[in-house]
Amino acid sequence: MKKLIISEQERNYIRNLYDLPLLNEQETEDDKPTEGKKSDLKIEQKIEFPSGFYNSSYLASLSLNLDKIKNFLITNSGNSYVVDVMIQASESRIPNTDNESSEKSPLAQFELSNKRKDTIVKYLNEYWNNSGLSNIDVINTPVDTLLGDTKWVGQDFCPANLLKPDDKEGRDCLRGDFQTKNGKPNWVKGKKNIYKDIWSAYTQEQYVYVTITVNKKETKEPDELSCLNNMKIMINYIPGSHQCNSAIYQIYINNVLLKRDGDGRPYASLNNGTSKGTFKSHIEKGGKITAKDIVYYDNDITGPDSEPKQGGARYNSFTINSELAKSLLGTSKTFQIQAKCINPTNQAAHGGGCHKDVSKIQIVNGAGKTQSYEVKTPSKRDELKTIVTIDACGNRIS
Repeated sequence: MKKLIISEQERNYIRNLYDLPLLNEQETEDDKPTEGKKSDLKIEQKIEFPSGFYNSSYLASLSLNLDKIKNFLITNSGNSYVVDVMIQASESRIPNTDNESSEKSPLAQFELSNKRKDTIVKYLNEYWNNSGLSNIDVINTPVDTLLGDTKWVGQDFCPANLLKPDDKEGRDCLRGDFQTKNGKPNWVKGKKNIYKDIWSAYTQEQYVYVTITVNKKETKEPDELSCLNNMKIMINYIPGSHQCNSAIYQIYINNVLLKRDGDGRPYASLNNGTSKGTFKSHIEKGGKITAKDIVYYDNDITGPDSEPKQGGARYNSFTINSELAKSLLGTSKTFQIQAKCINPTNQAAHGGGCHKDVSKIQIVNGAGKTQSYEVKTPSKRDELKTIVTIDACGNRIS
């Protein structure tokens, strides 16, 4: 993972930004930023839950820290960041009980810690989802739950030979009336005096730490072939004032004719003067509209309507394959997308040509970046017009 490069001024800003209660900023001599050295923005917070509890009401202090991180990301919204969240939970070998259940059910080893981790993960996910931030990728790094080394079974207050065969964890030793039969007090009577050092060891082993590291995401521009290969050129009409059947265009890139995705037809049809159902009705009644008219009208409809409607949107997609991409890059670094008015159904409107300036072009390059441009389509029959000039990644040049 890349680290965030910060200046001394930014470092001081971040220190002030995260001067919070319960916040431990880890910095050793090796970690201190030096000139030309990379440094993480990293916070580590201990979350404290009462014994046997795990609900989100105990996360108020975490919310304060998240708000500080959010403010930092908003301030630096011009950059993208990776937010790496690591939750490290540890529990002692004292048998646990679910104090949030009415039955006060016993919990197996790791169960309480995992419940707490799940609560924190859910809380964090809801926070990021509701933050309105669009410049982050969140990674939840899985970390195993730890079990403390200080034994429970085998201590003076919990002799192993007095336990029932099915009580492997020594849950009986939690009872106030447990008899040790060795002259030593049981746990309840002795934990604050004779066993206080053992109690302290258990306490040190019971924790949940949340570590959040914010790193600037280094973005590498895709190479030209990656951009041009599998580029989709979409010639669309979004509903407005256009409503006619004189809007069929051949689409070229650097004078190479493209074929439409799906059906392989060598044109984009933006015709929307009549619904397809009306075309069919005219044919059934012996009207003048021919089957050829329907073929040219039958453009790719990916909108919400079950069939094209009069005056509705029209969509056409053309994909540049690997072979064509290599061929184009072999001769040029700029690419003219051209449209030619063809009017194959000989419509009389618009002087026998095409309805002009009806299209919007959307380009999705091979790396997934989408860009949209308003363009002016040609109006004269057989007129070939450059509607936009782009680079290999779809950025508009002219």
